[in-house]
Amino acid sequence: MCLALSSGARVLATPGHTAGSIALVLDDAGVVFTGDLAAEYEGGVILGPFTTDRELARRSFRRFAEVEVEPACVGHGRPIAGSVLRAAARAAEVPDPLG
Repeated sequence: MCLALSSGARVLATPGHTAGSIALVLDDAGVVFTGDLAAEYEGGVILGPFTTDRELARRSFRRFAEVEVEPACVGHGRPIAGSVLRAAARAAEVPDPLG
């Protein structure tokens, strides 16, 4: 589900961390806020370590493959390049600290 707000923000449903998790994409500003679904780790990005449904979180993480903005502000850690987030989301295996 994606809802466009009048301010130019898009809300992406990203369940998995919690049932109602969302990400905010501000296309005009060129930034995405991933919420707790993603975390920065050593300059890269990983699936957030705390989730209520790990498999659903992995599927939601893959939605970031189509988000064409720079930078990506993650729930934990420093902002990362949007290209790093897209590459991780497109990978065959989502980077998952819990395996």
